Amino acid sequence: MKTKRWCFEMPLDFSNLNEEPLKIQIKAEFFKDKKFLYSEDKIDFMLSYQHPNATLPILWGEAKRGDFDDLDKAFTQLLLTIGKHKFHAHHTPPYLCAFNAFRMEFIAFNDTITSFLYKSDIDFSIPPSNHNTEGFKHALDAFKAMCKPHKLVFDFKTQSQECKEFIKNHLNSSHLHNKIQIDKNNFFTIYQKWLEIVKPTIDINWEVAKAKGILDADYYLADLLSDGDKTIIEKLHTILRSSHYKLNRGVNELGKMDFMEVGFTDSQQAHQEFWSVYERPPKLEFQASILERRDLLVPSDVRERKGAYFTPKIWVEKSQEYLAKALGQDYQEDYIIWDCAGGTGNLLRGLLNKANLYLSTLDS
Repeated sequence: MKTKRWCFEMPLDFSNLNEEPLKIQIKAEFFKDKKFLYSEDKIDFMLSYQHPNATLPILWGEAKRGDFDDLDKAFTQLLLTIGKHKFHAHHTPPYLCAFNAFRMEFIAFNDTITSFLYKSDIDFSIPPSNHNTEGFKHALDAFKAMCKPHKLVFDFKTQSQECKEFIKNHLNSSHLHNKIQIDKNNFFTIYQKWLEIVKPTIDINWEVAKAKGILDADYYLADLLSDGDKTIIEKLHTILRSSHYKLNRGVNELGKMDFMEVGFTDSQQAHQEFWSVYERPPKLEFQASILERRDLLVPSDVRERKGAYFTPKIWVEKSQEYLAKALGQDYQEDYIIWDCAGGTGNLLRGLLNKANLYLSTLDS
């Protein structure tokens, strides 16, 4: 006579653990992929993966001991920490999480999170762990309105297996890209590395070029928006063509477009090695936003000479604060905003609804 054996998974009980032991147990129970690197610093709970050319984050989380009952506050604290230290300007993970002794919640690091981190009415200078300030309460309200509907919640008592399946399917090292993806959050960080490695090998006198309005930013964008070694957007000032750049110098005396070719001093070796680790071009949905934020790549003295000096950052932020007070928190959705003397568009920095933004300028 055969007997059946029944196997039951015991409910997980983390209720007596302080925060540090809780993080260790969560890592051991749910994140068993040995390729993941666990660390903690200003962010409570960080998992990353060592790519051959960079350390890529997989998950950023905020841990709370016991039955801390409002994980929306934990997520808000995490986002304020990310914003305070500008972590979103570097490589970002596919998911964020918050957990206590009884449940774990996830939210995808997508455009909604990015929009939160660039909201001009949130004060990222406040202490993220102080939940009693007016600034924190305002950020919490914004999180609930923007992000809460997108949360995934797993109860350890009844859904621990489902939680493990989610992690296996969405946060597994086998799903990582072989090349680093470029998006609107990390393109500026990549530019900083490009300045050190690629720019010195481009065969041009940068001081003379800058005086003539030729900027390294345009060479970087030519590289960034390329498929292989050919720029995919022809309207750029500078385009990449295999082993050299072509700089658009405008119309010559014969009425024809005049291009200048610029090569490399090292037979393009540094250029090829640098870009071999990145997936180019960026996804289509990121290309327009990257071009719109070209101002981030323009040297401050150039921005100031072209008018940005007259709208310094503090007044940009103050103008948006007054707009919110006068027109309501949803003013970016409800109103069209037109900067009649926009220059480089500095006054519109931080506004997110590009469809409702208009700018007039004499600057070409």
